[in-house]
Amino acid sequence: MTNCCADAAEIADVEVTGVVYAPRKVTYSRDVYGFLKQDNPRRFNYENATYQNKQSTNSDMVKLRLGWLGLHLKEDFSKMTAVDVGSGSGIFVKEAQPYFKRLVPYNLTGDSISEKDLYSTNWGIVFLFDVLEHYDNVDLFWNLNFKYAYISYPEYHNTPLNTWRHGKIDEHVYNMDILSMRRFVAGKAEIIAEGCPEELIRTRWDKDLNNITSVLLKKS
Repeated sequence: MTNCCADAAEIADVEVTGVVYAPRKVTYSRDVYGFLKQDNPRRFNYENATYQNKQSTNSDMVKLRLGWLGLHLKEDFSKMTAVDVGSGSGIFVKEAQPYFKRLVPYNLTGDSISEKDLYSTNWGIVFLFDVLEHYDNVDLFWNLNFKYAYISYPEYHNTPLNTWRHGKIDEHVYNMDILSMRRFVAGKAEIIAEGCPEELIRTRWDKDLNNITSVLLKKS
């Protein structure tokens, strides 16, 4: 699949005067990569079963993700140790396990390897599906030891945050775009593929703008 993300222009500076939310002003600023990051987010409660199980991932999405991975990564998955970071309901791990030597979930609670295991293991591939935007500090991603990484994230197009489907205060700390993602990766990993495969089955929030962008990396 070819890249469907626009490269036409640098992301313009945006001025977010604040979104009133219960009842505080929330502000955002650009980080060193160009991601629009929420200033001083409050801790979001991910550690409950209701939140983890509300994910819309299904068998079709698992097959689509594995297909896109296989299209661009010419490796024998059966020899790879892999982890699904932020695995939520666990459907990807459950259905994709037969294709890998080992595939395990990492969650903040419930069925999960430990944080120590997450950071001490040398992974063949790490999966972060709609996860990186939740990080308090995206640079912590590079503390993972891996050969490959498959990341998907909501693509931000300078949409007003109070009207954007993915503009979720405290939950989505980062609002990410492809140009800033390339800066985030530069010098640390090679981009093997980027595109929007999930558009085949996920409804766009705006018919004229891609919704979820995926990137496949090989660590330098």
